[in-house]
Amino acid sequence: MSNIEHVHACIDGMFNAQINLDVDGALSFMADSHLIWNVRAGDLSDPTIWKAGPFATRIELKEWLSKHQAYKVQYKYLHTDLWEAPDKSRRTAVAVIEETGKAVFHDGNIQEWTEVVNLWSLAEIDGTWKVTGSMHHIGESA
Repeated sequence: MSNIEHVHACIDGMFNAQINLDVDGALSFMADSHLIWNVRAGDLSDPTIWKAGPFATRIELKEWLSKHQAYKVQYKYLHTDLWEAPDKSRRTAVAVIEETGKAVFHDGNIQEWTEVVNLWSLAEIDGTWKVTGSMHHIGESA
């Protein structure tokens, strides 16, 4: 399996576990913390539209995932890029993904998204690819 296939397998595993409401399974594909960034509507070249999002620890991720009554997502990879340290000791990746989905929470809250383009960041930690963060609504797909 190529490095890009390993990166995709990590994201696929995270999404599949979420779809199956397998909280521990989803967490197994995530790093111990997760940083989120968002963008508000506007011209993507305008630096003021970018905003910080929440930072979540593993405990907070587990609490958030446990609130789901149902989760579905369809997605396609638009771009994946890998970086490797010159001495090959560290690797990171970003995957740009177009997503359409729906999350239903136990409290009745529903979130839906259609053809949203998100960037997922990953790192190879102790020999295993893990999701480390995500940047949401980065632009429209082509």
